Amino acid sequence: WINAQLTPKGIAQADALKPILEKEDFDGVYSSDLDRAIETARHAWGEPVQTASLREIFFGDYDGKPIREVDPEWVKKLYIYPDGFSSPNGETLEDVSKRITAFLDNLKPGRYLIVCHGGVIRTVSRQIGEDRFIENGTVLVVDWSHKKILRSIQS
Repeated sequence: WINAQLTPKGIAQADALKPILEKEDFDGVYSSDLDRAIETARHAWGEPVQTASLREIFFGDYDGKPIREVDPEWVKKLYIYPDGFSSPNGETLEDVSKRITAFLDNLKPGRYLIVCHGGVIRTVSRQIGEDRFIENGTVLVVDWSHKKILRSIQS
């Protein structure tokens, strides 16, 4: 949950999404309340409603540490994302899933742009039976009511 800033590459990826997203009409635009997601939303669309519900998984003792400084076995599990995964003194996948599901289930029916983090997107894709690692700068179009991925758009 460190509040890292968006990198120049991230800014370029977000800017590349703007011409794609400006053609769309949304009932709401939400982002994580962490700066990198807020800035991404501002570059790609405009001002989002910010919520802690869309934060990345909390990595506990590993939060903010370079990957080379954490247990290599934990890193393997992070990429596999197995059931029961957690970080020392951090969130479990079940915690993250409950947080995200509660947010999504409380949205009124409609079309929403949600700007968030890879772990959030992966958690959503797992919940609809299509476990995917999504590259930064990708738009994943999801029909949440039918639990279906409709398409992905690369910036």
